Amino acid sequence: MFREVAKKGIRVVFAASRRPASVQQITTSIGIINQSVICTDGALIMSYPYGEIWQSLTIPNRVGEALRKYPL
Repeated sequence: MFREVAKKGIRVVFAASRRPASVQQITTSIGIINQSVICTDGALIMSYPYGEIWQSLTIPNRVGEALRKYPL
């Protein structure tokens, strides 16, 4: 279904909580290439896995390490 929609010129934006390498495998397998993707729970928006990064929303390592000290 996705392949047919993309062939008609309709932009398909694949969004997943997965990392770019995993998203590339999925989009390639279903025939969606050269489209925008949203990866890692929305923290990374790019033209295609391993393409131009349009937005990257990450926290600094030091903040992540500090948060690890406080269990839920």
